[in-house]
Amino acid sequence: MKKIYEIIFVDEWNNFNQLGWYENLDDAIDDINGCLEVYANGKYKLKKGDLREYPGSFGPCIDMDLSSFFADNEEYDEDEVYSDIQSCMIRGFVQPFADEEFDLFKNIFMNKSEMKVSSLTLDKLLELIKKGKNKEILEYFNENKEKAVYELSGDLLEVYSELTKDKTFIDFEDAKINTHDIKDKDFWNNFLNQYENKRVLCDDDLSIMNPTFIGYQIFQYEFFKYFTKGDSLFIEKWTYYNNNLKRIALYTTWKKSDIVS
Repeated sequence: MKKIYEIIFVDEWNNFNQLGWYENLDDAIDDINGCLEVYANGKYKLKKGDLREYPGSFGPCIDMDLSSFFADNEEYDEDEVYSDIQSCMIRGFVQPFADEEFDLFKNIFMNKSEMKVSSLTLDKLLELIKKGKNKEILEYFNENKEKAVYELSGDLLEVYSELTKDKTFIDFEDAKINTHDIKDKDFWNNFLNQYENKRVLCDDDLSIMNPTFIGYQIFQYEFFKYFTKGDSLFIEKWTYYNNNLKRIALYTTWKKSDIVS
């Protein structure tokens, strides 16, 4: 849990001047002293460590009577203090935040520098959201709609592909695939290196040829089914989209001549 301090300077007329939000109370000292400059030619100044939070009725708070504080300091004359800055106070609120809330609030209210958006990826979008840069996001979209959509959609596809590269959406039961027959990438790299000259076959019935079944190579929405007979390799390519199973091609290839059976 982290804190941000909202500090308010109250003048002798009970006017409230919000100085801002601070990650550390000492960061507010210069701003407070800037307000005190108008009193007694600026002879009243706080030092780092003077401003502290304390437990209030409803939680931690900041409440400092400046005249009482300086009157208790031997460097100042008590009567002059009450004459110069009577009723001047420092008030404030202590806002606790979880880490992710802290970063968002801090970037909205404390880090107000402009962030120029020149391109948009998923990581950049998330960074901008975390920093509360909604204005910059909307401006970039409004000024570069086509470019922004193209950049973001392309990056989303890359991220999605990376996240799902080892995942398949094929229903093995529906496709009648026995998981024991699924071979890994290394197996197929070595096995297929023995063959060359792939060509498309007509929609032949492989069962008539009585080939030997080797196994499956599985991808996200498609799979390959491999059979051998003699020096020939037969490859069935299947797709599985929207619960629809379909064989879309049949290929054949032969063992390389320098491969010894």
